[in-house]
Amino acid sequence: MIRKPFIIQLVFSALIGYFAWGGSEMWLALAPCFVVVWAFSRNKIHAYFCALSYYLAASHGLIKGAGVFFGSPGKEEVSIVSGIAIWVLPNIILALPWALLWGKKYYYLRVSLIILSVSIPPIGLFGWANPITAAGVIFPGLGWPGLIATFILLILLCYMFQASKSLNISIGFLLILSVFCRINYKEQSHISGIVGINTKLCWIKSSEDEYEHNKLLIETVDEVLAAHKALKLILLPELVIGTWNNANKHLWEKINRKCKDLGITVFLGGRINLNQREYISGMIAIGKEEGAILFDRVPVPISMWRPWAKGKSTAISYWSHPGVYSIQGKRVASIICYEQLLIWPILHSMVYNPEILLASSNTWWAKNTNIPSIQQQVTKAWAKLFNIQLVRAVNK
Repeated sequence: MIRKPFIIQLVFSALIGYFAWGGSEMWLALAPCFVVVWAFSRNKIHAYFCALSYYLAASHGLIKGAGVFFGSPGKEEVSIVSGIAIWVLPNIILALPWALLWGKKYYYLRVSLIILSVSIPPIGLFGWANPITAAGVIFPGLGWPGLIATFILLILLCYMFQASKSLNISIGFLLILSVFCRINYKEQSHISGIVGINTKLCWIKSSEDEYEHNKLLIETVDEVLAAHKALKLILLPELVIGTWNNANKHLWEKINRKCKDLGITVFLGGRINLNQREYISGMIAIGKEEGAILFDRVPVPISMWRPWAKGKSTAISYWSHPGVYSIQGKRVASIICYEQLLIWPILHSMVYNPEILLASSNTWWAKNTNIPSIQQQVTKAWAKLFNIQLVRAVNK
């Protein structure tokens, strides 16, 4: 027999997941409250379904989005079966650590191991909706100490039903610190001359589509060059140019020469075929930094990264790459599309203290879902936590 408290627990977990990951920056601060509900579980089975309901609610956009993304290229009709499968299966895996490591004692150790396991591969490959992401909203501008403070908050919240004077003092101190950070937070002065271009292009279905996309993008970049003074860097969305081959290089040659003369770098989202099967996905530079590549470190598993699939193309992964580059004399971190939903790629980049965060994505497949807003939500949160300039370029 299912007890009413368990049903209430599942409902609260789902509500936290749904609202915390609904795209609102402020609501993201609700995510750590999930551990309160989880800690209240009666046993490991309850803890598992508590976590599962949280993750399913947080990632509900995958039902529609994944059905489009994992379908045949160019077909935007929604496949309910594949959408539900991609929505449910990764979350089944993601909820496991919350069950296996559940207990009523040693929360500091349990929470540490859980957060670690859902943040790094292999489970971290699907590590979306991580409560630690709320650090940027709760402790903006505090950087690594803010991340540690959020981690401590997660541990303390596990003891909410074991009230004590020391617990109240500790949580009270963190709340005061959060208010202080929010009141005193000031965005770092932006480095001028950096522009992200948003586009509304459909999926490339043929070489004719690719040609038309590139012609349109060239016109757009040319307009940006004419409209802005003292430009240094232009960022386009992920994969909008298709394949970086000789034909497309020829199309962009005029812009390439113009940008070289002006000392401007333009990053084009595309793929470079290495052989008949493997390719590099990333941001390809023309202009001043011609030849530089900002690698897509974590291509989407199954759809892009699939080294096990014989006869199908697969993107090369760069999991251990920090994603930090020297561009125009600045330390630049790059997180591309799927990486924005994960933990280890952004934190690996922050170790190198970048000055600018470039976030490019291509979300044509996720129209009318919460996925694009979550990407915006989390990239803004990380930029606020480490107080660095954020430049986004999205194909919607």
